[in-house]
Amino acid sequence: MIDQAQMENIPEEIVKYKKKGYFGTLIKDKSALVGIVVVILFLGWSLIEGILQDIGLGSILLPSNPFSVNYNAVLEGPSTRSISLIFGTNNLGESILSRMLYSMPRDAIVAVVVVSSAIVIGGLLGIISGYKGGWLENIIMRLTDSFLSIPALILVIVISIPLKAGFDAVIIALSIVWWPTYARFFRGQTLRVKEMDYMKAAKINGVKPLSLFFRYLF
Repeated sequence: MIDQAQMENIPEEIVKYKKKGYFGTLIKDKSALVGIVVVILFLGWSLIEGILQDIGLGSILLPSNPFSVNYNAVLEGPSTRSISLIFGTNNLGESILSRMLYSMPRDAIVAVVVVSSAIVIGGLLGIISGYKGGWLENIIMRLTDSFLSIPALILVIVISIPLKAGFDAVIIALSIVWWPTYARFFRGQTLRVKEMDYMKAAKINGVKPLSLFFRYLF
């Protein structure tokens, strides 16, 4: 149990989190709640549309056929005359809304794979550099700075050239470009957590470095 004296030394935001719990805190944060709803809708639609495309019914829930060419409606602006025209049409007269909805399954695959791989790679390198420090931290951080010094779009193009154009090449290129951002974030968090009292207590109690790394940091 935590007595009153110990409670006074705990940061206020942690005390509030403990009282409300994760979901209580989330509900209070409107922007986070809206973001989660958007992500759930995006992934939910992507899953449903992906399944329908696999069985040859990809257009059944769309406002119109995403591949229907209409030269009489080329480059039309947004319109409320039809749901399919809310975002207008492209240079072939195809509904932009329908094409966006049709492409979401592949967009979801790219988003999930790229972000997941970037978090794993960047998170692991960031935690190692922040925890170990010294020459290893310098090498990892200089490598991170090298990637961040190059504009992301240019780096993606350069990496994609030897891989040849394709869906897999895009995923690999984006994963390579994204990990440095997470590496810096996780390093900063590791440096902060490493100095906390519970980390020092774990070291004093003889917790092995590997166990300390995976149990308390990663």
